[in-house]
Amino acid sequence: MRSPKDARKPIALLALAALPVGSVFLLANGDPAPAARSNARPVASTTGETKKVSGELAAPVRAERPVGAVARAGAPATTTRIEPEAPSVGTPPAALVGLVTELRASKGSQAREVFDRIVAEPSSLDAPAFVAALLSVAKDPTVDTEVRCVALDLVGRAPAADAATVEKLRAIVASSDLDDETRSWATLAIRRLAIDRADLTGSIQEALLSALENAPAQARASLLDALKAQNASPAQVARLCAFLSSDDDFVRAGTARALASAQGEACATVTQALAKALATEPRAEVARALVDSALQACGRDALVLLASAQETAVVRSNPALLKRVASYRAALARGETDAVEIMDRAARGEVGVP
Repeated sequence: MRSPKDARKPIALLALAALPVGSVFLLANGDPAPAARSNARPVASTTGETKKVSGELAAPVRAERPVGAVARAGAPATTTRIEPEAPSVGTPPAALVGLVTELRASKGSQAREVFDRIVAEPSSLDAPAFVAALLSVAKDPTVDTEVRCVALDLVGRAPAADAATVEKLRAIVASSDLDDETRSWATLAIRRLAIDRADLTGSIQEALLSALENAPAQARASLLDALKAQNASPAQVARLCAFLSSDDDFVRAGTARALASAQGEACATVTQALAKALATEPRAEVARALVDSALQACGRDALVLLASAQETAVVRSNPALLKRVASYRAALARGETDAVEIMDRAARGEVGVP
């Protein structure tokens, strides 16, 4: 006759057989808290080795209010938290709030260290709420200038930046409450977005032109390689042409290059503006940009302009430029239409001068 202890053995074996294999293994090894371990969740670290980024700024700032006071575009002004869906996958909302709070409270090089950590983990810049929080730092006149510049540098790199972001950057450039350095960094943020983000073409064109008109003088030339007349309205082209009379050589040359992509009815405006600029231009380098632009934008319609350019003081006093203009005229007279090829051959001295 079996003892009660012997009778319980089959029941125990059946109970074990009903358990998952992993659970049997854990029981066998005496794991005290398998459930706690399986529910453990890693938290993203905001520390670690960072890369140095050249040409950046660092700065002190006071911590004054929760970062969540500025939330996503369209959220009520009284919102006091970052929406949970805004952060990108793998980045806890608290970490985003902490990063901006830390940026506000930075002193000296600490702001650059925060920048380096964010750039090293760029997924945070995918979060619209995080970009909105950075903009709140950037446009706050009570915050230290260098921290505002760091915030703007980050905004210009953000995949989450959209048309509303561009409009806010444009407002910062035009702000009379902010210093030239901050406004210059807002200008650079617009430029970066214009170059990197083809999806923002519709909203960026007016922002670039507005920034050109309102940016500090030293920041204007940096915008012009991102500004193209190709998609500009006739009114916008006329506004751009106004910068052909700038006191800055780089702005005049950059404006000429930007006008090279003008099309359609804008070409007449461009031709007239380029001819007027050539008549008074004192610098050969700028004059070359002007004639190159005329060739690219106007094609055969540039023949009259090029003929008059040969008689200007700046062209006649520079043999290389004089030969270049004559080469353009010769190529156009032969019926050539590829401006880039004409320019390349002229640069190599392969086009004969009549």
